Amino acid sequence: MLSFLKSKDGIRYNPEISIEIAEGPNFFDIIANLFLNELKEIYRIGLLKRYVPKSDNLNYLKGKLLLKNHLNNEINRNPKFYCGYNDLTFNNLEN
Repeated sequence: MLSFLKSKDGIRYNPEISIEIAEGPNFFDIIANLFLNELKEIYRIGLLKRYVPKSDNLNYLKGKLLLKNHLNNEINRNPKFYCGYNDLTFNNLEN
């Protein structure tokens, strides 16, 4: 687990040297430092964005008009456009 510790002042991981940790909260500090270093790396690279297909009843035309669903709106006297479009989002499996 310590192999993921990328850079912390005074802590460098060498697999040939055993590390002895005294009892106490030190272990949680190391875990927290691992987590923070990974977060900094992800923040430096940036979060991944993806296009997700969506379809919705909107007050305006966005993307393409889905005619079959739009005709159901016209029958029900719903003055909205039923559109299909791709939405750019950060909410994906990789993040």
